[in-house]
Amino acid sequence: MTAHPLTVALTSAALACVAGTAAGVLGATATLAVAIGAAGAGLGVWFSLSRDQVEPTSVPAPAEDTVGSSPIDLTLLDALPIGLMVVDQDRAIVLANTHFEQMFGGHGVVGQHMSLLRSNRLAERIEDTLTTGTESTLEFTLLRAGNASLKAHIRPLVNRRALVVIEDETQSKRAAEVHRDFVSNASHELKTPLAASSGIIETLLGHARSDPAATERFLGMLQSQVTRMTGLVEDLMSLNRIELNARILPSEKHNLTTIIAQSVDALAPVAAQSGVTLQLDLPDTIAPVIGDNDQLAQIFANLVDNAIKYGGKDTTVRIFMESLDREPGMIGISVADQGPGIAREHLPRLTERFYRVNIRRSREAGGTGLGLAIVKHILNRHQGRLEISSQPDQGSTFTVWLPVSKDSSGKATQSPDSETD
Repeated sequence: MTAHPLTVALTSAALACVAGTAAGVLGATATLAVAIGAAGAGLGVWFSLSRDQVEPTSVPAPAEDTVGSSPIDLTLLDALPIGLMVVDQDRAIVLANTHFEQMFGGHGVVGQHMSLLRSNRLAERIEDTLTTGTESTLEFTLLRAGNASLKAHIRPLVNRRALVVIEDETQSKRAAEVHRDFVSNASHELKTPLAASSGIIETLLGHARSDPAATERFLGMLQSQVTRMTGLVEDLMSLNRIELNARILPSEKHNLTTIIAQSVDALAPVAAQSGVTLQLDLPDTIAPVIGDNDQLAQIFANLVDNAIKYGGKDTTVRIFMESLDREPGMIGISVADQGPGIAREHLPRLTERFYRVNIRRSREAGGTGLGLAIVKHILNRHQGRLEISSQPDQGSTFTVWLPVSKDSSGKATQSPDSETD
């Protein structure tokens, strides 16, 4: 018998509702929800018209983009930013979009048994839906995809089929984990000096009230803790401002020699107090770079300040330019100290927020654990990068690489004559 048009329409609508529900569960935007709903409607037409009872004359001529005798256009399904597949009553995968195939091992999954998924929990949920017609949602980890965190929405369809919509939550979960760690670390960093300050104040209000020598000593300790908290808050605010402007590319040309010289001059008193000699070996003319003047200054201020803090007393911190042949189209400025150096296993993590090689030493030196993270974020905005070279007992070298400014013809500018700085 021929499928009644009303049956086709109702089936299409039902599938549209199922897909739309999945979109809502996924938190999709309005545009995505419409797209998924349209895909559901298309699936409905396919399922209704592909029944064995339908006469050949009732099936429209397949379009160029078809799967078997299905008239559904997979272009729409492949464009969805989610994985989608359909399993029939024989537990065979009868439809899968490109995103799904990429999640589960490449092309050629259509026609395969659902055991190909190699996820027992997902297979069990699909089996329940095919057997009982119940809906379910499942969060699981796919080890083959590098510990990907996935969320599957399984819905029953007509003709004892099951629709499986899979959302990749890996990035969002990692971002949430980074956020939790950041809040926890920031809270801990603030809690320590706050607790110390509270203890000092209690002492000053107690037995040290009438002891001038003790009062002076504790007030010095209190000032140190307040300075530490102030530095931490300033770094947190700075990091927040950098992230707010992360996608806004700078547009002004600047002379790095001038910026670095100003940063070094500002830190000269700190270096003198620590017995550190600042040696500036830069040419008078360096090709200009496109950047934010304040942020570029912050990069070199942070690196030179770190070199002073951790390089050790009576040492030399050298600031110099790398050979132009090392990175064509880039300018490399290095800050090298003569400190104890850093073991190789620590180098990849140095730019992480609050990461320290030696926590106690860092806090005693007044470090907040955010300096190199700030440098990294600023360089990301400037399309540059940070290179770290260090070995135990051989000092450390931090090299900032920034792209050379180009003129309207796309050629690198060779002199700073046209600088705005």
